[in-house]
Parts: sequence; C-alpha cells; structure tokens
Amino acid sequence: MGSERKTVFWRSIAALVLALTASYNAWASASDEPSIGDGHARFVWETFARLNAPVEGCATEWECWMTREYLFETCEPEWEDALARDRQLMPLTQEESGVLDHARTKQLPLEEIERLQSSLEETLQDIRMNRRAFEWIDDHQLRLLEKWRGLYLKYCCESDYVLPRTEFTFGSMFVEASWKPIDSEQKDKYHTIEDPKLNGQLLGLVGLHLSSKIFPNWLWATWEHVDNPHRVEYGIMRDPLIPAQRYKIFVEHGLCQPDPEASEEDDGLKDCVWTNYELNGVQVSFMDRKGNPMVLSNSVFETSNPDSSCMSCHARSTIGAEDTHLELFRPRSLGLPDPSWFDGAPFPSKPFLQMDFVNFLRDVKTCEEICGDGSSHCVD
Repeated sequence: MGSERKTVFWRSIAALVLALTASYNAWASASDEPSIGDGHARFVWETFARLNAPVEGCATEWECWMTREYLFETCEPEWEDALARDRQLMPLTQEESGVLDHARTKQLPLEEIERLQSSLEETLQDIRMNRRAFEWIDDHQLRLLEKWRGLYLKYCCESDYVLPRTEFTFGSMFVEASWKPIDSEQKDKYHTIEDPKLNGQLLGLVGLHLSSKIFPNWLWATWEHVDNPHRVEYGIMRDPLIPAQRYKIFVEHGLCQPDPEASEEDDGLKDCVWTNYELNGVQVSFMDRKGNPMVLSNSVFETSNPDSSCMSCHARSTIGAEDTHLELFRPRSLGLPDPSWFDGAPFPSKPFLQMDFVNFLRDVKTCEEICGDGSSHCVD
C-alpha cells in the first residue's frame, strides 16, 4: 500500500506541474493586465479550501501542522507530539525593523510611520509546516546552526564541492498567518482564535501566505481579509474566479454551507467567514514575459512596501561567514537575485549559501541551545 500511495502522489504532482505550467504559459501570452491564470487560481483556491477545512482536533488543517517554535525548542521533535500543534504567536520582529527602516528611507510623514509602528505592534505571526517539510528539515538536521555552518564552509571553500543538498522535497508546504485583535461584533467576518496568553483576546485572521514546493523556486500565494485598510494599495492581480465559483469550492470542502438560492452569478454568499478572504495573487516566476519584475505582496506582511516580491525576498534566505545573512527588507525587493551574492569571483568568494527560500531557517539555533550543554544528541 505504501508504494502505491507514493506512486499516486508523484503522478498527481507531475500532472499538477504540467497543468500549472500550461496555465502559466497561457497567462504569459495573454493580455498585459496583471492577472492570475485560470489553472493557478483554481489550484490555489482549492488549496486554500483544503488547508482551512476543519480536521479532528483543529479548526483548520494547517493549524494542526507543526509550529516553527516547537521545531526550534524541542530536542527530539516528533510529528505526532501534541505540543507541536500548540499555538505560539510571535510578533513580526524582523519585518518590523525592515518595514520601519523602509518607511524612513521613503521619508514618509511621521503620522504614517507611527501608524505603521502601531499596526506592527498589534500583529502576531503564526508559522506552520506540513509533515513533508518537517521531515526534510529533521532528517537533514537543517534546524541546527552547526549543520548550516558546515554546509556553508564546504560550499564556499572547497573547490571540488558540489552544491549541498538543501533543497526541500516536492510537496513541502509552509503557511504563514497573521492575526490582529478584533471586536466581538466583527467575529462573524473573520476566522478567529482566542489567545489565552493575551487574556482571551479575540484575534482575527487578517493575512495568510502559502509557499508550496511544486516548482524549483516554489509556488507563492497570498490572501488578505477584505477589510484590511491598505490592501488596495498593493499589486493585486485580477482573480479569474468569481465569488460564486470560490463559494462552490468552499462548499465542496466543508468551509461553507450550500446556499440553495444562490445562482451562478450571485456574489452575495451569506453566512461564511471564508468569503471575506481574497487572493492578492500567485507567483511562480521572478519576471513577467516582458522581463519586468513580478510584484506580489501583502499589506500585512509587507506593510509600507507594496513594490515587493515574495520570490525575490525569499531568495535572500541565506547564511554566510560568521552566521551572517542577506537582509530580507531592502528599499526594493524585486526581480532576479544578484548572482554575485552566491557565486563571487574569483574562487573561493562565495558570500552566501541559499536556504531554499525558507526565511525562518535564518533563525536556526545551535544543538546546545535546543538540547542543553553536553547533550548526547549534539554529537555528530
């Protein structure tokens, strides 16, 4: 049975890649209006519905996945460990620094900078990974700083060394969610949680970001709540799926109840919180067909920096000498990476080793930090 499941899985992945490639090619040869290919849109909305469908023990599937914090705080992490699913919301520390620096660089008015700071202070982050991603990280010790130091030293300084095996396996997925406090009167419009660490404060899901390893450079999709005040300022692509089509997908996956009165053109879509989330866009390439940098951002994750790109930013997930990293936020995070970041000349100038687009791996810890001084788990 195991081999049969693997065969079916890889056939499904192959079929999906072919379908999405065809969809992307069709979109790239179509109009100049920024839009999402039909295949991309349907695939990511189906994925959105699967990820947010309720499962036993969790409000949604992705909220049953392993948290970043558990991975970095547990000596011997196990997928089945109930603690792996415990929510540990974190402030947007890296993003806050970069966003405010960017705002000051643009010389935004003081009131705008203060608004950004206030917004960032109340935003909490939730990062999860599916089982394939976790097992890849765990099997290859990619949560340990010592491992990355060794990989980088071999990459930068051994002339006959092949690029280390750091790329994730197909099917790996990460979800990044952002939450903000909401009033009880707004509860029917948001997917919500009550955080006991915040005295039961009601939090609403305001942003959801997906990265899926179905292409070498991953597939990126990002959603926002329709009431996010600055969403319209960002590079939102036209979604070819009308609300009624999305609602049908939600019904099929158990997110919404069927509305017998709804017609194919009806966009009323009553009594379902998930209809309040809209897709900003999908990205599978650094550049468009004309050679212009692709723009895809989220007003929650990239506050004040709408001219940015998921793929371009995550390409800067790196490690270098003395545990240094490329800065994630720059005044302009768009377009192709600069090859000199990774392959300088002459040898052995290789400044940074990429972490396969996974930003949070920059936060890896030493084995002793995770397991304690002198632990037998830290002996390689």
